[in-house]
Amino acid sequence: MKTFATTDSGLNSNRNFILDKAHSLKIQSFMMILVIATSSISFLGLINVFLLHFYSDANHLQGIMFQYNRLFNLNLEANIPSWFSSFLMLISAFYLWIIYNSKNRESLYKKHWLYLSLIFLFLSLDEISSIHEIMNNPTRRLLHSSGIFYWSWLIPALFLLSFGAIYFIKFLFTLPKRTRNLFLFSAVVFITGAVGFEMIGGWLYSHNLAETMLYNIEVWIEESLELIGLPIFIYSLRDYLFTHCEIFSIKF
Repeated sequence: MKTFATTDSGLNSNRNFILDKAHSLKIQSFMMILVIATSSISFLGLINVFLLHFYSDANHLQGIMFQYNRLFNLNLEANIPSWFSSFLMLISAFYLWIIYNSKNRESLYKKHWLYLSLIFLFLSLDEISSIHEIMNNPTRRLLHSSGIFYWSWLIPALFLLSFGAIYFIKFLFTLPKRTRNLFLFSAVVFITGAVGFEMIGGWLYSHNLAETMLYNIEVWIEESLELIGLPIFIYSLRDYLFTHCEIFSIKF
């Protein structure tokens, strides 16, 4: 008669496999929701661009157009796209804070996770209150900026961005390769929109092209890139949290 012994290592292996599958499914489901929401908001914003361009003179649609533009214009504050973007940044800040708390006190780069969490918390508040735009007029008068720097908040922002890149570069290269690549990819997508296309928009605006479809398309691309970059970053944080944070994994 044959007997089969089940070792502890076998049980642990099966348990880890089940947890890994559950983790993958959770990430996939969560990200699918974010991707659908992000795509929908971006698409509704694109529809708004075409409505503004082709149907702005339709008197019978003025009321509907006004309400739709107020809700889905990606260039406005206090509407669905800005609230959603702020929500994504708040999620990022929350995950960064959890990772910070999961690190041992002896961890060399523990504080970097906290600083990132605070940065995204500020960005979340700024997204719904446009704090950065307060700097536009004073900085423009002081530096006489125009063209690509017409939105003059970009000048101090680029300085802070350069300082941040220098400060976080060593921290970045201590991360697992997968996490580091996702961080960099999300940053490139987000900054291309928030800084690169903002410069293009400033040039168009300073040349009196703000009422053109070209400007509205530029703004849509700018805001869509920001929206796309955030879910990628959130995915990288969730993946790192479940894969590399032992304290959190044990509690989970």
